[in-house]
Amino acid sequence: MSVSTRPRRKSRTPLLTAMLVLGAFAGVQVATRDQHPAASAGTGRLRPLIVSNPQLGRSTDAGQMSLMDALVEARQDPHDNVIRFDPTVFGSSEVSILLAEPLVINDESGGHDRIDGSLPGGSVTLDGSDCPDAGIMVSGRAQFTLMNLGIRGGRMRGALVTASARLNLENVVVRECSGPGLAVFGEARIHIEGGSIAETRSHGIEVRDRATASLEGVKLSNNGQSDLAGFNEASISATGCQMSSAADWNVVLSHDAQASLARCTLSRARFANADASGKARLRMIDSTVDDGLRTGIFATGQAVVDLTSTRLRRHGSRCIELQDEAAATIDASAMEFGGEYGVVLFGKASVHATQIRVAENGSHGICLRQQASGWFDRCTFTGNRNSGIACPDAHEGGPVRASRCTFSGNGMRPICRGPLHISPLVPTPIRIDGPQVTCMTEPNASVELYVDRAGEASRYLKTVTADGMGRFTVDCRDVPAGQVITAAATSAESTSEFNVVAATESGPILSALLGNTGPLSDEGGETQPESLIRRWQADTRLVFNIVNPPNSAVERYVRFLVDRINDWTGVSLQSELSIGQMRRSPGKAVVLPIRYVAADSPNLVGRGGATFMKWDAGGSFMSPMEVVLAVGQDPRQTCPRVLAHEIGHTLGLCHARVGLLSRMQGITPPPKDSSYVNDFSPMMTYYDVLALQILHDRRNAGRLTLGRLVEKGAIPENIAGVSATGTVSRSLFGPATRPAPPVTPASRP
Repeated sequence: MSVSTRPRRKSRTPLLTAMLVLGAFAGVQVATRDQHPAASAGTGRLRPLIVSNPQLGRSTDAGQMSLMDALVEARQDPHDNVIRFDPTVFGSSEVSILLAEPLVINDESGGHDRIDGSLPGGSVTLDGSDCPDAGIMVSGRAQFTLMNLGIRGGRMRGALVTASARLNLENVVVRECSGPGLAVFGEARIHIEGGSIAETRSHGIEVRDRATASLEGVKLSNNGQSDLAGFNEASISATGCQMSSAADWNVVLSHDAQASLARCTLSRARFANADASGKARLRMIDSTVDDGLRTGIFATGQAVVDLTSTRLRRHGSRCIELQDEAAATIDASAMEFGGEYGVVLFGKASVHATQIRVAENGSHGICLRQQASGWFDRCTFTGNRNSGIACPDAHEGGPVRASRCTFSGNGMRPICRGPLHISPLVPTPIRIDGPQVTCMTEPNASVELYVDRAGEASRYLKTVTADGMGRFTVDCRDVPAGQVITAAATSAESTSEFNVVAATESGPILSALLGNTGPLSDEGGETQPESLIRRWQADTRLVFNIVNPPNSAVERYVRFLVDRINDWTGVSLQSELSIGQMRRSPGKAVVLPIRYVAADSPNLVGRGGATFMKWDAGGSFMSPMEVVLAVGQDPRQTCPRVLAHEIGHTLGLCHARVGLLSRMQGITPPPKDSSYVNDFSPMMTYYDVLALQILHDRRNAGRLTLGRLVEKGAIPENIAGVSATGTVSRSLFGPATRPAPPVTPASRP
């Protein structure tokens, strides 16, 4: 990355009350330090030199000392000297000294000298506005300190430190420089305590080559490009500093530069509060990054970002954005109130996060695109408008693993993968035998179980391991009353979406799924026991014919789904799959065509999918039955999960307004007082499978109503009530029509 430091001039109002022109002092060489190290270290005392003559050349009065006299005397003395200004001569308020030529300090002789510009009611400012480069130039092996004074102007920069020089600033105000306020090159070092750097035309401090800069308690603001800029192999450290309102960045690093910030605040930069590219390294501890107009931290190339106990909040777009092969390690930190994402990654970027909080962001909490990878351990995702974590399917993107993370109050499902949504294979109930639920996932996967009421994975329960066939068992007796168990599986360093695999029985949910009645049905209201149950007659052979699958994800998804139907319905219903136009008669089988059509097709009646069916007076389905589904704007991104929803209808399931507790959540959102998440699960849930088993149980023969199922004991008697209420449903969209938010990488100014 190339960042210009081209000088820019602007008019300004004189700051000080008096103006002394140092024409006679132009170009004085003030030598210090290393030729006499023993003498410099010998006394440990500072010898004061008091400037009492406002004339800038050599004084002719033996009883007075001009600034030039003091500097020449300090150069000739191997001891350490401090130059001060007599307030009876220079006044007690602000004084500006206009330098016609730069103050040049090299290493010919002298000790560690200082200029202390303090006055009883103000300070001295060294104004380099007429200097062709910098007003103050420190070079060689010099060591010099400026205290309690101001630096202003300089046609290229305010102060320049080069070679192996050392410059210390204590309570110095740097402002209104035509380029950087301070430039540090070569192997020079600058140390700054207190003071401020503001209103420079480019960088507040520019550090290049192998130079280093350390800051303590400095305020940097309103600089033209950045507050701190590091290039090449520069090294910057800052403690307790405040940086705000830079035109582009508070901190910008490139090449192999590195910066370490502790207890700092970065805010209100136009593009990014911190920006790292190349192989730069940024470390922040106990710091705050907030109110960026676009991005909190932006990293590209092979940059490395390390955050500990740092809070990023209220950024216009993304709290953190990583591109290319940039990597972030984040520990005990927070990304909150981002206009879009807490963290977004592109390319082959990666993030390792431990015990972070990602909350109240305007889209997904963390979004990984392309081949980006992420590892999340004991993290919390709360109140994000969409999902906690969004990423491609395992075979489409990089590894994304979440372990013992909790999710609550997010607008969508905890983890969202796509376009297949079941890679890795989401834990799916395949058989329910009393309290025992047998589930299926990836072979030998690690399966984490969570409990809560809404299926959003808000409280970690325990971890189990699937066997070599991908099977594991959960016990509904482990589920607290009114709650569910949600599971996610991790295989080959990738974690699946979550699915509800066990629950306590709930009459209202089964009433909606089986009878399309009750408070959780689309229509709401009282449960009607006489509601007719609709299903296929026993021993029906169904052929699901996907006429024109829009992508391979749909094919993979439907193959898994149709294979599971035989598990869910037992021997009562036989299901097969056919893809493409059928070339031969299916015999006595019922062919159920599934067609993908344009999203604006009138056959969709404004939905993402629709099932056309009819049934006789006894509730038995009759041919023909047909499913139509919308093709996505990009057919490759067509969501296959809507297909599972419509196949649920073809098997006799109705809508249930319970969000993640069922794949049959429709457009009508859950009740506002239910706390259910207005989204749908990636595959059939415990409630869906239980309803399918009830529908196709041979013991439930003949014409069936909801009341008849209660009499048979197939569903509980409490079919009318709704479980205890919770917080208001957060989502603003119906799941079937919810658009996928666009995610595009940012470009630097």
